[in-house]
Amino acid sequence: MRKFFITVIVVVTISKSFSQNLGIGTTTPAYPLTVVPNGNGIGIVQKGGSVEMGFVTNAATGAWLKTLTNHNLNFTVNHIANNPDPVLIVSTTGNVGISTGVIAPAYKLDINGRMRIRNDDQTAGIWFDGNTLATRSFIGTINENHIGIWGSGGTGWNIAMNVENGNTGIGISTPTARLDINGAVRLRSNTPKTGSVLTSTDANGNVTWQAPVAFKAWGSTDGNSTSYNIPPGGWADYIKYFFSSSTDYNLGFHYNSNTSEFTAPVNGIYHFDAQVAFELELMQGGVGIFVLEPIGSNSVINAKGSQTSNGSPYPEWDFDVFDDVGAANVHKVSTDVRLNAGERVLVKIMRNNATNDGIYDRVKPDIRLTWFSGHLVTRL
Repeated sequence: MRKFFITVIVVVTISKSFSQNLGIGTTTPAYPLTVVPNGNGIGIVQKGGSVEMGFVTNAATGAWLKTLTNHNLNFTVNHIANNPDPVLIVSTTGNVGISTGVIAPAYKLDINGRMRIRNDDQTAGIWFDGNTLATRSFIGTINENHIGIWGSGGTGWNIAMNVENGNTGIGISTPTARLDINGAVRLRSNTPKTGSVLTSTDANGNVTWQAPVAFKAWGSTDGNSTSYNIPPGGWADYIKYFFSSSTDYNLGFHYNSNTSEFTAPVNGIYHFDAQVAFELELMQGGVGIFVLEPIGSNSVINAKGSQTSNGSPYPEWDFDVFDDVGAANVHKVSTDVRLNAGERVLVKIMRNNATNDGIYDRVKPDIRLTWFSGHLVTRL
């Protein structure tokens, strides 16, 4: 050991005496300490236990600071005992962690905290590649007031937000409303159907697609003039009318063509129209829209009807007489009604003549004259 120190002292003394430079692995040191690596490119190595770190130079790949053993490479400043975490770490898997607390980076770049991206002569941002094509998209600032997403396939700045007022644009880089969309919109939630309406479901602004509810029944059960055994009398003698099993439309299928009844699918306000044409002019006749309780009960909840007496409106029963075909044998009624889910709606007819002759019981099957329609106005 004494001989080694003496040798070092001699070498240093000689080096200082001649050039003030010290060389290791070279006789012509150009710097105060010049180390020429071995054949592996390894120069200075620091070793602690099983951990080795060294400086490596390579003519083909350049200079390296690396661990020579299977250990992470850590960087820090002002390292003190009670804050041992590195501020930058390169793991053995090639992941890089930045900031204290990231001692085992799980991604190629794992950052604890915010970062800032700057650009001196252009707006700042990050480019993203596709699977095979480079620079397919860009996320960054558009100008002083807008940030957005840019697509290189021809879309340009397709999504943008104004950082001053929060306006967001799709298909436009300068939005002028909270949500400014330039182009068609498609909302897929809740499996919408053709004609569905986007409806608020609560007081918090949540909305869903609501399927349309509408129907129109017409004609008669067999397509012929239908004869009903209608006892002469008043409202109590109204009997149910059966329309054709074929409907003009039945959106949502809430109208049962077998029973000629509509069942409310949801709580809401509904509108109904009904018109019935008798074969012969009646002394007194009418059509009514009746609301019944859900299946299992036939109690009448509500009714709306029209009635004529001797071809003229009959005030006692006239709710909404409408005679647009110029004959007193045609009766029409319209109503708006609030229904609960499950309640049923149907059409009933009545007549009151001086005779009980069945010819006055016949209803025309013409779909232009005899029909029943309804639709949901709004959900409640």
